Amino acid sequence: MADVKEVFDFKQIDFELRAILESQRRWTYYLARNGLSALHLSYEDVVRSPQEAAEAVADLVGLEERPLADMSKVKFRPQRDAMNDEWRKRYLARARNLRRFD
Repeated sequence: MADVKEVFDFKQIDFELRAILESQRRWTYYLARNGLSALHLSYEDVVRSPQEAAEAVADLVGLEERPLADMSKVKFRPQRDAMNDEWRKRYLARARNLRRFD
């Protein structure tokens, strides 16, 4: 299998960012129009306490039985690295425009 070389693509990153934000907007609208609450769990919260995260999900969906996180199957591997940091800086340097709001 050949190594895949990552290439910074401003247009693709911008497209994906907009798609993520649009998806979040749609979920916010769906939950609001159905009188439902969102559960906000950050990656850091889940890593810190998978058991608490599982219990929060159970509470949200109304489970009476407490879930048990099988820590032998919980494996976290952060995706963020130096390349992510560099690309974020490059994206912001190109996209930043406080005079434009769209």
